[in-house]
Amino acid sequence: AQSSDPTLYSGTMAIPEISNEREIKMATAEKTAEFSVPVDKAFNLIADISRWPEWIPPLTGVSILSGSGMGTTYDWEFKLGPLPAFGGTGEVIKLIPNRRFEVQTHGVPSTWLFAFSDRGDQSVIKLTIEYDIPGGGIASGLVGKQIEEGLGMLRGLLET
Repeated sequence: AQSSDPTLYSGTMAIPEISNEREIKMATAEKTAEFSVPVDKAFNLIADISRWPEWIPPLTGVSILSGSGMGTTYDWEFKLGPLPAFGGTGEVIKLIPNRRFEVQTHGVPSTWLFAFSDRGDQSVIKLTIEYDIPGGGIASGLVGKQIEEGLGMLRGLLET
């Protein structure tokens, strides 16, 4: 689905298929956006997990448990629309400076992958989230809206 924001390139969302009540496939949401900042500035802000609540609207709290960089572990709390708040832990599982940043969460299983492209004074960030969150189809619709809102908030932090 294309956005009215000309810097938002593309976005897709896959809603999980349910084959029976016990087996739910992970849903995937993906967005790509361009930012008017060098890639190192974009990477450094995203790699600072303690700042995620500033630009991920449903993330209400992050507390670093141990480490910094690769292997960092943290607690998180999420509030998505009308659903009850939920939380868990997360860990940085891949960190390639200015190229790739990936975290995996537990409590509610998800993987957040940020892939960065350097265009000099511009950065392109592709965010892919695989998740299994409470709320099924209701949550899937909210996730796409929250990602777009979050990228707008990230733009505000990066480009000001």
